[in-house]
Amino acid sequence: MSDFENNYSERVFPEGCTNLVFHQTSRSSSLNVMGINSTFSDFEANADDSYFGVSFRPGMLSILTKESLFAIKDVSVASQEIIPQLNSMSIAQLEDCTTVGDKINQIENHLFQILSPLSSTELLSGSVANAIQSDHNQDTLCLAEKHNISLRQLERKFKKEVGLSMKLYMRLTRFNKAVNTIQTYSSASFSEIAYELGFYDHAHLSNEIKHFSGLVPSSFR
Repeated sequence: MSDFENNYSERVFPEGCTNLVFHQTSRSSSLNVMGINSTFSDFEANADDSYFGVSFRPGMLSILTKESLFAIKDVSVASQEIIPQLNSMSIAQLEDCTTVGDKINQIENHLFQILSPLSSTELLSGSVANAIQSDHNQDTLCLAEKHNISLRQLERKFKKEVGLSMKLYMRLTRFNKAVNTIQTYSSASFSEIAYELGFYDHAHLSNEIKHFSGLVPSSFR
């Protein structure tokens, strides 16, 4: 939840998840699903803006919709277009909440109601995403064989349910690991970090960080 006393801007880096965002101003309100970001974006808010958001683990949102999450990559759409079950929760109900805690309880309770009956749903794409997060150098063919599915079927399913191709998701995961490593180990050289994370060299590391953040590696130190 964020309220801004003054105009605000921030660069947002891709984290590999989809988000449900409630945006309220003095004039209007909206509840939107923000698709997974494949690169950086610049966020700007006015002084009267208020935001409340819920992040979904990779693949989780797909159990609530038949729509392809790849179709909303890098864009924001009205929540009812993606998650019809949210029609029963009106924007007015969120507007009537007077505290941050009330807003959190309102949306959490509603999400639990629609997610609980689906709690046993098998999330193949979510399982694959978790495997990639653990090891971004995963052999995709081995992943497909592990789940008794062809590589082409897995790639298609992953793209629909997560919102990115597996190859791009692996790159994004490695980028986030690189940024975390640069921030955590300030004494490590960029060449050492590149080697440790499987980049070809320092130049490859720099190019990937520039692609996903618009910044150079030293910006994170």
